[in-house]
Amino acid sequence: MTNAKNTRLYSLCCSLGLIFILMNSAHAKTLPTVKYSVAGYEIKMEFLEDSQLKWTYLKAPTSAEVGMSAIESADITKLRSDLYIMAWSEASGAKVVDVFDFKKNKIYANFVTRTGERFKSEAHLNLVK
Repeated sequence: MTNAKNTRLYSLCCSLGLIFILMNSAHAKTLPTVKYSVAGYEIKMEFLEDSQLKWTYLKAPTSAEVGMSAIESADITKLRSDLYIMAWSEASGAKVVDVFDFKKNKIYANFVTRTGERFKSEAHLNLVK
């Protein structure tokens, strides 16, 4: 192939990739607020604007943790109309990757502490009205 054809092919591939990313990037505000329980915590997850989410501990193993919350900037990708993967880093240094399956009302939660300890949970999602 000539350089001109290679350049056009590369431009086309980049454009198609950008279209895929834009079509599959989720706007967090369109997602419902949910509650779920994992590892002794009951968590309320609210999806805000601009790929932000807010988690709040409604119940926790210690009373000092009840009511704790944070707003996180997340990478949110729509895999299907009812399936989303979300990833973020918390102020503590923890890394989180969660999969929300709204068709099955399930969350698949993956959490790695700043020291590298890994946790994996699956829970039922309850939609909050």
